[in-house]
Amino acid sequence: AVVSTQSTGKEDVMNQIIPLCTRCPEPTPQSIMKPDIVFFGEGLPSEFHQAIEADRMKADLVIVMGSSLKVKPVAHIPNLVPPDIPQILINREPLSHLSFDIE
Repeated sequence: AVVSTQSTGKEDVMNQIIPLCTRCPEPTPQSIMKPDIVFFGEGLPSEFHQAIEADRMKADLVIVMGSSLKVKPVAHIPNLVPPDIPQILINREPLSHLSFDIE
């Protein structure tokens, strides 16, 4: 992999160069810039697990949009809320492994 020594962010990404933080004193594994997303295979941050536990009983409605709900733990969210909470699926294809109130 090509690693940038003077990162320009988007330009580096478009040129398939790994962008580095320009504020870090020297290149280290921690200085690689990464978007604020979770890549496939990465664990979710502890904040996700804390929030889902705190919020699941407060939900008024669950809306699932554009997801196959095949990747765990997010796939479990519809089953974590009480059964009396309405659930809506907005998707190109139905999800045969789950049942929604409105599809």
